[in-house]
Amino acid sequence: QMMTENMPNFRGISALYGLNYVPGPWMSAISVSKGAGSVINGYEAIAGQISVDYKKPATSEKIFVNAYGNSEGMIEFNANTGIRLNDKWSTAILAHGDWLTMEHDGNHDGFLDMPKTTQYNVMNRWQYKTDTWFLQFGGKFLDETRLGGQKGFRKEMRGSYGEGTLYGIGIDSRRYEGFLKLGYLMPQYENTSMAILVNYTDHDQDSYYGARDYQARQQTVFSNYIFQSIFGQNENQKYSAGLSFNFDRYDESFNDYLVGSGQKTATVDFDRNERVGGAFFQYTGLFWQKLTVMAGLRYDYHNIFGSFVTPRLHLAYAPDDFTMLKVSAGHGARTANILADNSYLLASANSVYVNDKLLAAHPEELDRLDMEKAWNFGVQLNRKFLLFDRILNINLDYYRTNFTDQVVADNETQVGKVNFYNLDDDSYSNCYQVEVKYELIPRFDVLGAYRYNDVKTTMGGRLLRAPLQSKYKGLLNLSYYTNMKKWQFDFTTQFNGPGRIPVPVSENSGQADRFDSFRIMNAQISKFFRKWSIYAGCENIGDFTQKHPILAADRPWSDAFDSSKIWGPVHGRKFYLGLRFGLDRE
Repeated sequence: QMMTENMPNFRGISALYGLNYVPGPWMSAISVSKGAGSVINGYEAIAGQISVDYKKPATSEKIFVNAYGNSEGMIEFNANTGIRLNDKWSTAILAHGDWLTMEHDGNHDGFLDMPKTTQYNVMNRWQYKTDTWFLQFGGKFLDETRLGGQKGFRKEMRGSYGEGTLYGIGIDSRRYEGFLKLGYLMPQYENTSMAILVNYTDHDQDSYYGARDYQARQQTVFSNYIFQSIFGQNENQKYSAGLSFNFDRYDESFNDYLVGSGQKTATVDFDRNERVGGAFFQYTGLFWQKLTVMAGLRYDYHNIFGSFVTPRLHLAYAPDDFTMLKVSAGHGARTANILADNSYLLASANSVYVNDKLLAAHPEELDRLDMEKAWNFGVQLNRKFLLFDRILNINLDYYRTNFTDQVVADNETQVGKVNFYNLDDDSYSNCYQVEVKYELIPRFDVLGAYRYNDVKTTMGGRLLRAPLQSKYKGLLNLSYYTNMKKWQFDFTTQFNGPGRIPVPVSENSGQADRFDSFRIMNAQISKFFRKWSIYAGCENIGDFTQKHPILAADRPWSDAFDSSKIWGPVHGRKFYLGLRFGLDRE
């Protein structure tokens, strides 16, 4: 579940883009929690939550500027300013722009390694604060264009298709956001408060993949009323209760391209309105200053899928300052948006089916897909040791997600067909991770991590490992800064294990059905001055790329064309240079 300042965001049509819509310099914090999240924030968190906090008007820099450029011609500019109008009111303006207009085809297959992109992103937020009232409101606007496909393709060529024409991919997005957060501390009741959170988004996307057209617009209103207090006079026994309402209006249209006939299907519309009202209660208790219990339950009623209950439980036990054991369990649900969630599959020769029926001819089949629902269970152990007067931090965790309902995207049962249907057997994920942090010598930090992924889904009666995902991943990060932090040096190696490539069982093309392990190395050097800093680095130092990422790249209108089987980087070594300037508050 993606959130911005504890309000659900980047969901539905925009789910795949997520943090691409949040410029890094805008962030003041990012919180990542594994497992089932809090019921206060809704029912959609299944495997975890990510919440981004933007810079606040009263605490952000007076002026901050970040400029970036890389060897592939990408330019990025970020700026923000925070203005305190008086003791109660403050405002902030945040701006972002990035441009990539050069065509790159490092493997010479005729297709761009990355789309040409232009993004403009601006945000204005206001804050009002007294001893008892807290108010935040603001708005955000984003405009982004992405243009990919074969070299030489231009937007004016859209609409032409078939042999002798260039294959192009374009995604134009325009997004508006508005939010309001109003909080009140009740002076007559100790440790008691209430808040109202409202978030509005309007996301409009116009996209095409070769001859396919996919237009989508989503308008969302999310509102949440939260009341928090304590039981009696005990500050260690707290509760939160409230009501929520979420409204989504989807307007989607799609036409398919049938490779066999070389014709486009008629455009079909599948629009819907989703209204979900809910109520929740969450208890948080601290016992013996060592055990924390957080138990939550929410009830929601969906106008299409009916009512459902979401229970969640979190336990944290800390017998001493060096040990923490956490256990969690919970349920989550979400509505699948098959085209938005799997848009990469549209850039292939596969036609889109739902329940074995061509979507363009039977749009009513979408109504027969159920919500996705899953249980998540997890345990995490954190242990610190004092080694040579420095802290050695070891973290072990295991999480299992078990789907009871899932919308499966099956492109492995029949050639030329991607079929969406509800899960009819097992689907689960087991993730094991170990992480070690240690300051090897003063100012030299070492971070190592290893994760093993056991992820399987039943497709076509076969229980298969999730495709295009590495069986394991590793990370080694070395970071050193000099005395007074005038210089900082960072080096990171990412280890990616082998994985499976989806190949339809009815196909005898001889194409590989697995990929080997590989690693990616990155490095950065930063020089700090009083008010500004300069940094330079290199990504993918070893220049590793996936060979032949696009099947039949020389025949994009044939039934063999497929650009959806990418498991590794498609662009090679990249150098970059950046400059930061900040004027902090006194």
